Amino acid sequence: MKPPAVSGAKPSFPAPALNPKAIAKEEAKPPESARPIPKEIPIPKEVPVPKARDTAKAVVPSRSLDLMMAALTEAMGPMAPLIVREQIDAMGELLQSFPKQRLGQLVEVTSREILSEGLKARYRNLMSEEIRAIHVGKEEP
Repeated sequence: MKPPAVSGAKPSFPAPALNPKAIAKEEAKPPESARPIPKEIPIPKEVPVPKARDTAKAVVPSRSLDLMMAALTEAMGPMAPLIVREQIDAMGELLQSFPKQRLGQLVEVTSREILSEGLKARYRNLMSEEIRAIHVGKEEP
């Protein structure tokens, strides 16, 4: 079979009129799937950076973090250690050198993951006792 000759052949459908104004107007329209671009993008004033600690006393003992993960696991299940690590990372800190001053904040954000109010209260109470213990120097890292 031979393909039809192209030269001199007329299309079987009408060609659209080339109107420059219509084309420019059509090109100026955003695609329907495009999301609006926010006028201002919020930029944090300070980017959290892990800080080096001068003394070991400023760091939460690993035993305290282990207790936190165990208590949170009891309250919400096996995803607890992952959640603790993600929250520490989101706070711009490191697990191995997490500062004592921020442990209360970590307890607060991790407790939000606990659905049961009773288990949440138990977790917060246990961790409050632990925070008091490490701040008065009863435990060493």
